[in-house]
Amino acid sequence: MIKRASLLVMAIGIAVAAVACGRASQADINRALGITPTPTLTAGQQAATAKAIAALATQEAAGGSPGSIVAGDPNQGSIAFNTQCAGCHQVGGGGSAADITAKGSAGAKVTYAQLKALIRTGQGHNPPGAFTELEISDQAIADIYAYLHQSASP
Repeated sequence: MIKRASLLVMAIGIAVAAVACGRASQADINRALGITPTPTLTAGQQAATAKAIAALATQEAAGGSPGSIVAGDPNQGSIAFNTQCAGCHQVGGGGSAADITAKGSAGAKVTYAQLKALIRTGQGHNPPGAFTELEISDQAIADIYAYLHQSASP
């Protein structure tokens, strides 16, 4: 009788363990392993990236020195913007600055050169002031530019 009870408890334990193993979602497994999947760009995001690259090429041809403008990735720009800028420049931001991600806002009209100068010098930007390349890289500025033109363009 004791052997049967032990065998039954062990069988139930194995069944519970087997069922529990299948309950973790892919997101749970990735989180446990520390994996961050790279998102696949949608057709709209690919078009926005191509549009941002074309706009940068036009600006470079109009007066930027060759290689001075870097193509930006709007997905990475979203991350950089939310980390560095959204506290003041988005609806619900902590500051009194305008939401520059809104359709037709100043974010859609700023050029790459203007954005880079504003971030590097901090002139007319209160706070936080100038950002060095160690704080925000040129690539991050290009990414933020691409993100703004994707989200704020009418």
